[in-house]
Amino acid sequence: LHEQVENGFKRRNVKILFEIFNQFKNNITGLIAADSVEKALIAAHSRLNQEDNLTYLKLNTNKEEEGFDQEQFIRLVQSSDPIQRWIEQIPLAQVMADAFPTSS
Repeated sequence: LHEQVENGFKRRNVKILFEIFNQFKNNITGLIAADSVEKALIAAHSRLNQEDNLTYLKLNTNKEEEGFDQEQFIRLVQSSDPIQRWIEQIPLAQVMADAFPTSS
């Protein structure tokens, strides 16, 4: 559980994601190639699979681009976690307030 929480912090830390992007980018194009993005996502502890990555790439890149730029990579890592999207649907503050005992 501790490792999962740490990995979640890493996924949301832009500085760490910049470092990961720079490790995997092509120095000529400045992009992470589509065929290398899976390794970068593993390093970023992303929960996405290769099919999700390719779908995202097709929807979010121009035809002349050959991969993910820094902003796209960070957006992919941070906003595409299916568990986080599900959790964000839960009104956590209301649930916690309802769970506290009252003095009556």
